[in-house]
Amino acid sequence: MLVRTETTIAASHYIRGHEGHCARSHGHNWKIVVWIEDPVLDELGRVWDFGNLKKITRRLDHSGRLVNDIIHRNGTAENMAEWIAEEIIKTYKLPEMLRVRVWETEKNYAEVTKGVGR
Repeated sequence: MLVRTETTIAASHYIRGHEGHCARSHGHNWKIVVWIEDPVLDELGRVWDFGNLKKITRRLDHSGRLVNDIIHRNGTAENMAEWIAEEIIKTYKLPEMLRVRVWETEKNYAEVTKGVGR
């Protein structure tokens, strides 16, 4: 069974070491999509509760803090995708397949895939 859920957040970040304007603090409306595949359903017949993504991302959304300070890494889309995947695994479990895609802009995203045997 494969499920997909998405959310959007408004959050500020900067990219330490960047030679352009991204080195300064600035914000985006980030789109986050998660795919989870697992043959095992919970007692309610779900692979995953869709609301779980919001529980994780609300720590970033309008937090008044920089993404960098929350994820403890450079505030790139790649690092955000990795952090969200790690939080899903730490808080819930490692499913057969987990994919997290984080759009920094309408045209640019980073994606990480994790899972059993990957």
